Amino acid sequence: MKTKYISLLAALCCTMTLQAQERMFQRNKVLVEKHTGQGCSACPAAEVFLEKHLASTDNLDNVAILRHHTFGGSQFGCTASSELKTTWGITAWPKLLVDRYGFTQDRKDRTAHYFDATGLNTYNAVPQRMETLTPVSLSLEGSSYDPQTRKLRITISGEVTKQDLPFLRISAFLTQSGIKAYQNSNSGYDTNYIHDDVVSACLMQQANGDLLTPDADGKYRVTREYTVETTYNGNNPADASNLKVVAFVSSFIDDKQGYYSADFSTSEVHNAEVVSLASLPNQAACDMPSISYANGAFVCQSTTPNSTCTQEVKVLWKATEQNSAAIDLQAPAFVVTAIATASGFTPSAKVSRTFTLADILGSSTDGDELDINGDGRVTKDDVDALARKILKK
Repeated sequence: MKTKYISLLAALCCTMTLQAQERMFQRNKVLVEKHTGQGCSACPAAEVFLEKHLASTDNLDNVAILRHHTFGGSQFGCTASSELKTTWGITAWPKLLVDRYGFTQDRKDRTAHYFDATGLNTYNAVPQRMETLTPVSLSLEGSSYDPQTRKLRITISGEVTKQDLPFLRISAFLTQSGIKAYQNSNSGYDTNYIHDDVVSACLMQQANGDLLTPDADGKYRVTREYTVETTYNGNNPADASNLKVVAFVSSFIDDKQGYYSADFSTSEVHNAEVVSLASLPNQAACDMPSISYANGAFVCQSTTPNSTCTQEVKVLWKATEQNSAAIDLQAPAFVVTAIATASGFTPSAKVSRTFTLADILGSSTDGDELDINGDGRVTKDDVDALARKILKK
């Protein structure tokens, strides 16, 4: 009996452990931040380290990159990056952060860096972070971009399964890539330097992230709308092909002491994601599904990728008892409300269209065809019978 009791207890503990593991999530991306500037002569060397070890070919799909141009004299960047420079107490450039862990550059070897804090391997930081499960999930599904109106809607949602995570913040930034402009280096100025992932706008109210308060079930959902400007960073043209959104959830304690730290509980980025505006669905396309009637059925079509359409048909035409020959075929008869639902897109798009009897039966139809029971009169029951026939109900 004792052996059975111990076995049962062990099985129960194992089950509880597995359940706890199921409450953790795989990271989407590791956040890599670089504080840099066009006039910073040491910054290109740090870029070599970033591209070789943090955003290498093996790691490229696992990183979300923010390049904050905070060194004096740069024509790039935005106010939010400057605020973060002050918040994090950055007074020397370049500065690299991995999930808000800080690097320090070796002053003798500009291409060598080491962590200010212990706990991560300098050269394998990204794989190490990716292998560490997180209690915060994050998704950008439901986001959209309309290139005609330049309206960007970012929806960030997920779940937090650890209750004691301190001071959660949710952040989102717009970045621009492919900017050809000058860059200082140890060997002089390069006028054809390509600047990528330049932080161009903050999509939240606070540079260090807006406070995030999950509901009682640990779920959260935050939506922000933003009108994308036509140019950024020294009047460089901005379009969906060179713009990305980087979003992440982090912990942040505003103690005015310098915030990157070895203490994961005070400054850790828990999860991050990146999406190109070119890959986002167009909300306007989903807002305008089309409805037609053909081959005995109503058809709803949406141009939104990965979308499905449903429709609800309502009889509006209220027939009074009258001679069937006197029926007005142009009178409104049916209102069709179509709902187009795209995969990963909310809210659903919805549009209505009114059909006349002539739309359904053809303009050459005479009223006798509506006299279903053949009593020489058309009643609402006849129209309802026609509706059921059309809907195959």
